Amino acid sequence: VTDTRPLEAVWNAVTRKTRQGRILGESQKISVEEALKAVTIYAAFQYKVEDILGSIEEGKRADLVVLDKNPLTAEEDELLKIRVQRVWIDGRLAWSDAVRRGKGREGRKEQTKKAALPGIYKSADFFPASCHRWRRRSPLRAQTR
Repeated sequence: VTDTRPLEAVWNAVTRKTRQGRILGESQKISVEEALKAVTIYAAFQYKVEDILGSIEEGKRADLVVLDKNPLTAEEDELLKIRVQRVWIDGRLAWSDAVRRGKGREGRKEQTKKAALPGIYKSADFFPASCHRWRRRSPLRAQTR
């Protein structure tokens, strides 16, 4: 199992480039908007949790990230440089880059332990609807089957 990197998945779907820079299936490129939907609302639909995750709507969990740039207006090659600034889970701040920056490597480990849901997330690369590990370990799993 590999770590989920939603922004890298968005970049890959938009550019169709591998990490080595090779283009695979150029005709299969999609827009940034469609790629963002793929890691949010479409992923929530696949896991049958679209009624509570995947988009920001009244009555849904307030799980979201704050990015340092708008992916809809960024150049394709800038998508990989976009950084997560804050992570909100159930409407509460769960992770903040501002706290981590002031503490160095040890501070990041400490902040990650405090902020992340126990045993699920290791970093700020976080889109709850796209994280395959979220569903597997979620208490909601039994409800979604």
